Amino acid sequence: MMAFPFRSTLIRGAASAGRAWLPATLLATAMAIVFALNADRARYYAPIEWDTVKNAAIAENLSPKHNFAMFISQSYGNDGEPTYEVYSRFPIGGYALLKLAMLPFGENMPAKLFAARLLMLAFLAGAAFLAHRAVARIASNNWIALTAALIAFSSYYVLHYANVVSNELMMDLFATLLTFHGMILFIQEGRLRQLLIKTCAALLIGWHVYAFLLPFIALGLGGELIAAARSSTGSSRIGFAGRVVARSRYVRLGAVAL
Repeated sequence: MMAFPFRSTLIRGAASAGRAWLPATLLATAMAIVFALNADRARYYAPIEWDTVKNAAIAENLSPKHNFAMFISQSYGNDGEPTYEVYSRFPIGGYALLKLAMLPFGENMPAKLFAARLLMLAFLAGAAFLAHRAVARIASNNWIALTAALIAFSSYYVLHYANVVSNELMMDLFATLLTFHGMILFIQEGRLRQLLIKTCAALLIGWHVYAFLLPFIALGLGGELIAAARSSTGSSRIGFAGRVVARSRYVRLGAVAL
């Protein structure tokens, strides 16, 4: 039995989360309407934000020719040697997805940017869906989950940055909620493998996942150690704690994530 704060509350939500597709369909429809109402043709076609220009350039330059190095621009000195403005703050996964989305459009830069922005909206829709499913499991009510997701994803900042091409925004939001949804299933049903897969996929997109993954691991392991300490006595506690750590699935999760 796993020890984790609030586990009993989350487990109560697992029973009635179910596969109610009506709220999910309504969520997708509402998000589509929000996108349509906030659409601005210029924002989709013109590279007006620095983040969009920068990240589109990194994805465009990603190729075997440069050993898949991530850089914004390339220039040449008087001696003819190239100089690169390197950018490697984030994993390569997000830029690889951008490259794949832009690749079919050849030299048509407006179409490439449009495809990249649509990819950001796809990540936003995916994040909204994951948020809905996670809250549905916690609250045991699909309509509460629908309301929470619509309120959260209709905020000014989400809508303002919805189609800005950036690893730090919609991609990272999706990665964060992907891992969070995996955590809920792990706590409720003990499904470690799916959490490991979701965590690895999320970390290929962005590092922000660590911000709440590490506390999750620490709290979970701490709960297991406290439970072990209460059930053991005296000199056996240290050895017993060592066995708990060696068997802990939270430790396994941390090792895989690292």
